[in-house]
Amino acid sequence: MTKIKWPKIGQYVLVTHWRDRDPCDPWHISFVEEIIICKDNIYYKVQGSNRKWRHCFKLTAQEGDEWLKLNKHLNH
Repeated sequence: MTKIKWPKIGQYVLVTHWRDRDPCDPWHISFVEEIIICKDNIYYKVQGSNRKWRHCFKLTAQEGDEWLKLNKHLNH
């Protein structure tokens, strides 16, 4: 899983509020719908979430499946 700043619209990603990817913090796995540039910050909106996310990580389907299996009870 690699942190990315400029994902493509429709790319499969893990988005988080904090950069450490702690599964107990807010996170979501989905497809990028929008990239929002606001002053010095970049936010990401993904399918299935109304939240603006601060950190974006590129995922393969296998990595996404593994993350969900290990952490689905914590999904925010």
